[in-house]
Amino acid sequence: MVTRLVKLKDILKTLASDPGSQLKYLEETGAPKCVDELALDYDDIAIVAADMVRQDEITREASEYIKRLLEYFKSFSGEANAPLWTPEALYSAEEWKRVRSIAKEILTLLE
Repeated sequence: MVTRLVKLKDILKTLASDPGSQLKYLEETGAPKCVDELALDYDDIAIVAADMVRQDEITREASEYIKRLLEYFKSFSGEANAPLWTPEALYSAEEWKRVRSIAKEILTLLE
């Protein structure tokens, strides 16, 4: 059985990885050009961070960083930001570079 912590770490590893690896992940999940799936997959597990703290699966500090990344994704979502949700943007957009950086920080906190 895959635990919530394993799921969280797996998507964080994907978010922290290089654009090519992120696109490979999307291909493997059947959504090869749906970059928003990266944020949706993260959202699916990150929304339970508060419960993970209560169950001693993660620290409160890690939970705060998890929330920050959720909020960061929201800051560049929406139709007006559609160009940031393309395979090309994974390579060039500063927003995705920041996502990788935050994901790496969270992974460090979870170790």
